[in-house]
Amino acid sequence: MSPSSEWLLQISAAGECILSWRDLSSFPRGYSLTLTDLTTGKTVSLLHSSLYKFTGDGTPRLFSLKLSKKNPLLISDLLAKPTRNGVEFAFALSRDAEAEVRVESLNGRTLKVMKSTKERGINSIYWDGRDEKGNILPAGVYTLRVRAFSEGETVQAIRLFNLR
Repeated sequence: MSPSSEWLLQISAAGECILSWRDLSSFPRGYSLTLTDLTTGKTVSLLHSSLYKFTGDGTPRLFSLKLSKKNPLLISDLLAKPTRNGVEFAFALSRDAEAEVRVESLNGRTLKVMKSTKERGINSIYWDGRDEKGNILPAGVYTLRVRAFSEGETVQAIRLFNLR
């Protein structure tokens, strides 16, 4: 398959219309397949949805069907920068993703979990040095685990850091 291909579809219909397609769960990994309604700008992933509804007025309506090679989801440049009252964790994402930042003891016990949506590029999240119960953790070495989730992919990066 080429890195990207696009087709334009024209549909003339009046009333409620439903575009549907077969289960594409066996579609090759590493590619995205999207349908964009060029009238409304709404885009749906054909890999995560099985239909698209719209109301036609009898005039031709244009849709774009796009096949693209996805860049892989990656986490890089994972840093833990001590601050006066905690730690700033920084990391880079290769594309937009849900991120989960975990602070763990060296024996793997989860002490703090922070979740948020992050954008492609450099991201940071501040941690105040407290566990889930609000207790200040003692100085020492801890594990930083960052997981990212996007379009069915999950990746993680791990590093040790010092809490002062």
